[in-house]
Amino acid sequence: MKIQTGSKQPAVTQQSTGSRADKAETGAAQQKAAAKSPGKKDSVELSNSLDTEMKSQQAEQAKRVASLKALLTAGKYQVSSREVAEKMLSVF
Repeated sequence: MKIQTGSKQPAVTQQSTGSRADKAETGAAQQKAAAKSPGKKDSVELSNSLDTEMKSQQAEQAKRVASLKALLTAGKYQVSSREVAEKMLSVF
């Protein structure tokens, strides 16, 4: 956005940065130029540590959910009104 001064009331104009098609063409041209240029190339390596961590967390969560479901169906799940009240008050 560009603000023009010099008149009694400043006029505001928006400058166009080009269309999406222009940007796509520019990106494609840059990729072709990078492919042709010899030398170092960028590379990305992803590890599996995040994937294994997520799987282990999902397994632990599934165990907790199964445990809670079993307690609910058996009618043994009890809610502590004190803990609920404490958590409600800690928010405010």
